[in-house]
Amino acid sequence: MELKLKDEDKLDKLYYDRDDDRLQDINSEYAENVELPMIKTTSTYTGPKEKGHAGFIIKLLIFALVVGGAAYLVFGVLLKGPKELMDCVNMDTAQLEDELGIKLTRNDDTYKRVRHYASGTLTSDGNGDIAVLYLDGKQLGIHIDSDDYKLFNIEIGDARYDAEDKMTYQKENTMQIMNDMYNGTSTSAFYYNTAKNDCIMVNYNDKTNRVVSMTYFNDLQKITQRLNFN
Repeated sequence: MELKLKDEDKLDKLYYDRDDDRLQDINSEYAENVELPMIKTTSTYTGPKEKGHAGFIIKLLIFALVVGGAAYLVFGVLLKGPKELMDCVNMDTAQLEDELGIKLTRNDDTYKRVRHYASGTLTSDGNGDIAVLYLDGKQLGIHIDSDDYKLFNIEIGDARYDAEDKMTYQKENTMQIMNDMYNGTSTSAFYYNTAKNDCIMVNYNDKTNRVVSMTYFNDLQKITQRLNFN
């Protein structure tokens, strides 16, 4: 036989109702939207981004500039060959200055190094590397002492046989004159063409047998007047 207190059923219902009310209060309290405080940060990360092509193109352009600069340095400066002057042989001082971007002044030392047999006064406008020659004030040709230039494909420092083999000047014949009959320091070879009445004189060092200077004359008869050249 189960014993119960008086009004025990009422008491159980009363406490049950109270507990249920408390649970509802608690649930409603935590179910409210509570605004949480903002968390401050110094990070600039905004999440993963899709990489575009702009960065790659910029890097590619920078690489191309570096490679281009290196190529110019190697091929445009370090490996730059001498300038061919066969189209400049009849230019006067002003024309040659404009063509080469140089300055030429009256230079008596140059014409003294030029072997010729002309009757008249030879003068030159030069800079130590190249000179324009004048005979009695008329342009006679050019003289070259520098390996920055070549003439009819002949370069300073070429071995004689190489120079004669690769020269583009259409020679008819050759005559040789030793510049110093006692010491034999150099020999001037005149490659000439009587039909064109011009010649190119190449000076070879007798010890090394290599080209040391070159001169073009546009009047063969004048520069050989004292040789009775026929």
